[in-house]
Amino acid sequence: MRRIWALLLAGLVLFASGCIGDSVGLNEEKVMKAIESIHTGTYQENVSITMNLTDPSSNKTVDVLMKFKTSGAFNLSSGIEAGNFSLLMEYFGMNITANWPYFLNGTQAFFRIKGKWYNVTNADIANESRGSLNIEAIKRLLNVKNVTIKKLSEGYSFRINVTYWELVNITNRSDLVLSQMKMRDIENVTTKEGWVEVHLTKEGYPVYVEEYFRVVVKIKTWDSAVPINVTIHDVVVFRDINGKVEIKAPEGLEKALPLEGSIL
Repeated sequence: MRRIWALLLAGLVLFASGCIGDSVGLNEEKVMKAIESIHTGTYQENVSITMNLTDPSSNKTVDVLMKFKTSGAFNLSSGIEAGNFSLLMEYFGMNITANWPYFLNGTQAFFRIKGKWYNVTNADIANESRGSLNIEAIKRLLNVKNVTIKKLSEGYSFRINVTYWELVNITNRSDLVLSQMKMRDIENVTTKEGWVEVHLTKEGYPVYVEEYFRVVVKIKTWDSAVPINVTIHDVVVFRDINGKVEIKAPEGLEKALPLEGSIL
């Protein structure tokens, strides 16, 4: 009797931990195939960035908060994407807000600012609105990192530790980041903590992506390097994967002017 109960308890533990059925569950190959089969979908992304530093000239603490929210739809087959991008910045007692509809067509990017469409194709912030890039990032992440896919009550998930520079290289942003660092006299970026967690459906489609980073950014000054503590938290939720998504080009794009100066 004791042996039977022991076997039964062992079986319950294995079942609860998701070990039973692993042979018919998800693996990296199935997830890659599922991701490669994605053509359409909708998304919502929320990003918060907090920065903290000590001003060397006054020895005062400076806190900066930035929040970005993007909601939109994409069609990878046609290369179009559309939605709404908003931001909030708080620093030195000031608030800066923006709320811009956007339309992306291939390599071209358009924002509607104060009722007028502008071509912002070369602006750094244009690609940050492209929520579908997160899907490509997951695929590249699986190509360079070994992951352990766990069974959840609904679907699957995996979580891996990653440095800021690893993610920059995975998302092919090294040239952009390095140019921005040079432009802003940034000496280096050191990762203190970094991880990515992805939730998947039973078919392998990503439905939830969360990124968290704590980094120290050192900026050159005339006599020293000032460290800035930065925390980045990014959450993306995908819906309607391969569902019917209608994206129409808005009127007025043919008259869109290039945006001169800072987009803010």
